[in-house]
Amino acid sequence: MSERVDYEAVVEAYEARLTTDLRGFRGGAGFLDLWVPDPQPEKSILAMIEAAQTGGLPSVTIVLGKKTAGALTRLTELARPLGEVTTAIEGEGVALTVTFGAGTGEVRSEARARAERARLARDAREARLERAEQPVGRPSEDAYKAAVARLQPTHEGILVEEEGLVLVQGGEVQALVDPTTHVIRRARHRGSMLAGALCASIEDKPILEAAYHGVLRLELALRDRTQPRAVPGIVTPEAAFPPLRPLVVAVRGLLLAYRQQTGYAEVDSRWEPDPSPGWKTLTHGERLQRLQTAMDDVAAQCGLMAGDIRCQRLDKNVRVVVEFSDALAPEGKAQLMMKLEQHLKQNLDPTIHIYQEELRDKNKLRRL
Repeated sequence: MSERVDYEAVVEAYEARLTTDLRGFRGGAGFLDLWVPDPQPEKSILAMIEAAQTGGLPSVTIVLGKKTAGALTRLTELARPLGEVTTAIEGEGVALTVTFGAGTGEVRSEARARAERARLARDAREARLERAEQPVGRPSEDAYKAAVARLQPTHEGILVEEEGLVLVQGGEVQALVDPTTHVIRRARHRGSMLAGALCASIEDKPILEAAYHGVLRLELALRDRTQPRAVPGIVTPEAAFPPLRPLVVAVRGLLLAYRQQTGYAEVDSRWEPDPSPGWKTLTHGERLQRLQTAMDDVAAQCGLMAGDIRCQRLDKNVRVVVEFSDALAPEGKAQLMMKLEQHLKQNLDPTIHIYQEELRDKNKLRRL
């Protein structure tokens, strides 16, 4: 069957979907599944005509509006090798019809086969992505509630103004902030156990860190890592455990109030936590020994041999560079790195980060 396409309407719909669709920007008609508009109308419309021919259509009519009618002369010349070209005036535009000629059946059949294979491969990729995006299971809120029940009452009360500090409030949380360092010196609340845990965690931290990551860190502390993540992708506190939503509003309120009272305009948070005193007091050699012991423990848990994961070096007390045995499959190293870092953070120090040694070019001539 022939197809009739309003070119400008198809392009407008395509561009509108760019802001709403993550993938699969299809042009409407079936033969346009793999078509993408070009900034130059002649190229774009010619590609549309070629897509119709590849799709096995006997003819196609492209309606050109006022914006693209000026490309008609050039298009007629470009489309003539593909078949018989006719035009007709339609309102303020022109209808360009191309009837494809005979004699190219084998070429068109092969082109159609390639296009069909490409469409099938694309659909398979999209199906895999959609399956991957589906959560394998949602942890019950009972897990978060159980973690909240284990919290101890803390930091409840009302703050009063103190000389040299700025008193700010957001929701049920108050804070006294040092305007010279922008660090929260004290935090109190008149609310829930969750608010108390938040206050305890944001004291002695910059107000930007508290506003940006305070509730994120609290959700991570409450999370049961033996259960699936609350949502696929990036887990936000509000999505993971709705009772955390008021605390998100509270810490943002603290920052807003501080900005209004002091004119503070910084937006980049560069704060990093210090290693624990126990980790800092160890000698460099003792840290290396403990790191290697922990890595051997992870290797045993994964059915590997001791030494398959090696601590190559330790920089700045927290940056651990690891090396894997050549016998390990490359595709499994990413998951192993995640498991390893989690183990080191939980058992040695939460500030530890691991990196794999960069592969360097061993060719002396290329490194001259």
